[in-house]
Amino acid sequence: MSLLNCSLNFVGYLDAARNANPMVRMADLSWSLQGMATGNIRNIPIILAPGETQTITSSARALSYTGGTSFQVVPVSGTSRVRFTGLFGQRTSRPSGDATTQWALTVVNGLVTATYTGTGTAPTFGSMVAGDGCFFGTAFSTYNQGIFQVVKVGVDYIQFQNSLATAQTVLGQVNVFSSGPVQVGDTLSVVSTVFSFPNRGQFVVTAVTDQWIEFANPAAIPETVSGVASGGINAYLESYRWMLVAIDGRINMSTNGDALGAFEVSTDIAGDIIGNPGLLLKRGNVFRVDATNPGQGVVHGFLMLVE
Repeated sequence: MSLLNCSLNFVGYLDAARNANPMVRMADLSWSLQGMATGNIRNIPIILAPGETQTITSSARALSYTGGTSFQVVPVSGTSRVRFTGLFGQRTSRPSGDATTQWALTVVNGLVTATYTGTGTAPTFGSMVAGDGCFFGTAFSTYNQGIFQVVKVGVDYIQFQNSLATAQTVLGQVNVFSSGPVQVGDTLSVVSTVFSFPNRGQFVVTAVTDQWIEFANPAAIPETVSGVASGGINAYLESYRWMLVAIDGRINMSTNGDALGAFEVSTDIAGDIIGNPGLLLKRGNVFRVDATNPGQGVVHGFLMLVE
């Protein structure tokens, strides 16, 4: 484990002339934050040509929706988990039959073969690939339910590992879907004020299908909303708690997908990153940083991120 020490001092003087012992202070603030446990530390160079815009860093997952998309918050009965539904595009659904489709499950040493028996709507096995996910719901016995990764696809079957599985033949919907981009362990950030306060926050993803994202939120309440603006919902792989930007010119920046130009970082003396840089220090969740150079000269600097 690494430790981070951060010392900040802001002292401003009103003395009209320089002297060795200034007495009239406009501001005198200091913080000393010592021994903070940290993870990864990254230093990323910034070079922006005149008029250039860059995503300096991003661990954001691709989520696609419009303001008209309807979202539902659905608590999972008997648990502290929540299913969050909406047209995210986080998974591509494979044609895998419907409630009339009959599946025969056979199990050998934890390897499950789920075979279409020919009864009901036929799945399109040609659209499925190893690495896809498959969800077996409540139509199946308790030990056969869950989300699993497909390891093999045949002309009329899929295979996956489930050490608890039992043999069974049943009519039921199986959802088969692509593998990304949102993954278990990612963080789902719900910040849009369209959602009720208990449903907003940062949550660790525990399961994903083509229909919903699941995460833990004991305080969640059921609701259906729409009108969520871009940036109101995000998913990301990793985030940082500290961000420091130092540059030798002027840039407009944003974090976490906010409108570009949310804040400006600049210096009074262009080109002097050693003695007089433009600085921005942020303590708080950061998973994406964008910047643009509105000036006529090249801007140099760096971005430091600390987990």
